[in-house]
Amino acid sequence: MGKIKGYDFIILFSLMIIGGIICLFLGQDANWDLANYHYYSVWALFHGRIGFDIMPCGIQSYFNPLIDFPFYLLVKFFNNMPHLISFIQSFWWGIAVFFGYKIASLIYNGKFKIWLRVFSVAIGASGVLSILEVGMTFGDLNIAAFVLAAMFLILKNIFNEPSRQRTLTVLFAALLLGFALGLKTNASMAIVGLLISVVIFRKKIPHTKKMLILLIGGILLGTLATGGGWYAYIWQKFGNPFFPFYNDFFKSPLAEFVNHIDTRHLPKSAFDFIFYPILWTVHKGENYVLEFPFTDYRHIALFFAVPLIFWFHKFYTQRNKRFKIALKEYVNVDLFNFLTMFLTATYLFWLKTSATLRYLQFIEIISGIFLAIFLVYILILTKSEIKARVVALVAMLSIIATTQYCPMQITRVPFAEKFMSLENLELPDNAVLCQIGGFPSAWFMPFQNPKAKFVYLYGEIDGYNFKYPKAEIQRVKDIIKKADKSVYLIYSDYEPAYVGYDYVKQFVNTDDFACRRVYNDYMQVYYFCSLKSVQKPKKEFVLNDKKN
Repeated sequence: MGKIKGYDFIILFSLMIIGGIICLFLGQDANWDLANYHYYSVWALFHGRIGFDIMPCGIQSYFNPLIDFPFYLLVKFFNNMPHLISFIQSFWWGIAVFFGYKIASLIYNGKFKIWLRVFSVAIGASGVLSILEVGMTFGDLNIAAFVLAAMFLILKNIFNEPSRQRTLTVLFAALLLGFALGLKTNASMAIVGLLISVVIFRKKIPHTKKMLILLIGGILLGTLATGGGWYAYIWQKFGNPFFPFYNDFFKSPLAEFVNHIDTRHLPKSAFDFIFYPILWTVHKGENYVLEFPFTDYRHIALFFAVPLIFWFHKFYTQRNKRFKIALKEYVNVDLFNFLTMFLTATYLFWLKTSATLRYLQFIEIISGIFLAIFLVYILILTKSEIKARVVALVAMLSIIATTQYCPMQITRVPFAEKFMSLENLELPDNAVLCQIGGFPSAWFMPFQNPKAKFVYLYGEIDGYNFKYPKAEIQRVKDIIKKADKSVYLIYSDYEPAYVGYDYVKQFVNTDDFACRRVYNDYMQVYYFCSLKSVQKPKKEFVLNDKKN
């Protein structure tokens, strides 16, 4: 599988440290998904809460929690050291960027290689997604690290003649892709893009059929290794290994017989589909491909770069043999073309199935590779390294300077004394805590009475439009009725409490509750409500008062 040279370890270590420093500068993670499931899901698995709480994190209640095990353990043992937790969490950024650098090293050679590699890494590592997620629990950087490590190994061997080393390396790379897919399904974007690229380049790849068998077999084994146990567990619990997804096929009675699809970011028309990068750049991304506003001209640059690259490599080089020869002095053309096809196939599959930009984190990290090729074109056509260097510096600084990053106050807070610090609501043993409204509250539960039950009473969850089936509605009603006066509500002022009000009304009479503000170290304000007949907390908010 090849050896990593000594200076590579220095580069890897340095990038991991840089990632940690960036995170310490930006602040502590407090994103929506952390409040929802990244901590709760692992805690729930360890404490037998799967199926005990009712849809506690919405659809995300049933995602594989294995990817969050390291974070959970960090919080469990080092909760009083939030800086350390954030610093270690940032290592994924360094690992992903390192393998982006290694891929650039495979692509670019010759006496101008240092400039090309530095440009590639600087552009990829400073993108909106990279900075948004460094040190965060989203998990996309974790997946990017697996995907880019696998792509590096595949690119290093894909055009080699068959050998034992090639077989073992490709198999190991496929396992890495499978590990990523088992941990988080958005890795499917890279897998589909890779397999399509292999098929398209079958005439250049020795023993393509064997390559495909190795890739598919390794991916399946890797997926079973990290996801198989979870799928089996969920199947046993809910009658659907992918619950509640694909329930139109598995027909678990605990969810509607439909396949839940997140359609929030998908293009709405053929025009959108064709020009989507232009649209989300013009409209600053929010409500197009991310929940947050941003501006990043890398995306629109790639949109125009790919057809230009195709024209240069398919047509211009055929007419200009000197250019073709010179190009090979700086670029491994076959690898670059394969990587470009991987980018294109991955992007089209992503655009058709998700269009959530975070899922292309691994593409952003290697985006500089596709822009650096134009420095090579300039170098060849002008025969001037000075001009190429000037263009490289101007382009690199311009792209970074014009990037408007997502507002950090949306996803981060200043470092607190503890990483996780939420108020104990002192719930009785038979209590049922019901979340209303859309902003998640599941991260409260690890700090509450373990005998209390948590129920999500909101019917439109994170774009999936999930609602309980009739049988499940009745079960939730029975649970609330059995709790009698030990029913409590919790919600956030992220959105007005009356959102989802009619849906909640079928479970509880919200007019019977009085509310108080709940303590936490994060930017989100929560309210905790109990029955007026049981106790009367300081009335800071009237639940159904829309003016508030």
